Amino acid sequence: MKKIGLGVVLLVTFFAGAVLIVPRMRTNEIHSWELVREHLAPGKFVQTGPYTTHYRVKGEGPPLILLHGFLYHSMTWDRVLDALALKFRVYALDLLGFGYSSRLESGDYSYSLYAEQVRQFMDALGLTTASVVGHSMGGGTAIQFAVQHPERVDKLILVDSAGLPRPPSVTERIYALPFLGEFFLALPPKANLKRTLQSLVFHDPTLVTDAYVDAVGQPLQIVGSGRAVLNILRSRMAGGLRVEVERLGGVGKPILLLWGREDKLLPLALGEEMHRLLPGSRLEVLDGVGHNPHEEAPEKATDVLVEFLRAPR
Repeated sequence: MKKIGLGVVLLVTFFAGAVLIVPRMRTNEIHSWELVREHLAPGKFVQTGPYTTHYRVKGEGPPLILLHGFLYHSMTWDRVLDALALKFRVYALDLLGFGYSSRLESGDYSYSLYAEQVRQFMDALGLTTASVVGHSMGGGTAIQFAVQHPERVDKLILVDSAGLPRPPSVTERIYALPFLGEFFLALPPKANLKRTLQSLVFHDPTLVTDAYVDAVGQPLQIVGSGRAVLNILRSRMAGGLRVEVERLGGVGKPILLLWGREDKLLPLALGEEMHRLLPGSRLEVLDGVGHNPHEEAPEKATDVLVEFLRAPR
């Protein structure tokens, strides 16, 4: 009983300290979105409803929309973008709250919000239909969009996609806790981000160089980014689409699932389950890669994507 009582006292003391300390900690969000838009963003901007979407575009041919995963932005496609642009008109979007797109001042981030962003993006650029590639959280967005607007989707590719329920990782649980999430986001970001990418995202940690971490992390220094990260983690958004996945099986679209065999965040078992729930879908597994097959094995990933996209329906 004494040990339990001591544990409770320590826990209460820690949270009380966090309540006092966290508001006084220096934030890592040092850039305003307006400043970054003017001087750092590498792509173009388009108004999508009340928000602004940053995107990169390259190539000519049938339209192909790329949607990144959690914490990332359009740079995640850098290793496949040029090759895809030889065959397609490629649009790599930054989802709201990430990259160089708008941050929400209030309200929640959700797959419905992101699906509406994609619809408004297509409307703004005059795209009647497009094939859609979604990675991780972007895969969940692609699922939601295809279910809501099947007439706008030609083919669908889900890369290590979110959507089906799974237990959160220890890192996700920690960041989702009140005050603890804010505390860790206020720590020096580079080492933290590098450790997360090496331990959870990449199978080959040597690919996570300092330059790569800088490229991933730069937009996370925009004011409002931490709110987006914590809002998504605390809403348990990642695994909330089982009904939509089941509905997706009935929309009659060609669907490719591309998965890294060594994925720790969204294990292959989830891809195999999704494959079973999507009659007629195709599952391609790349050996020796983790959660980001398009970055760890870009040539193989590109070959699979292009072959699927160019095949007759």
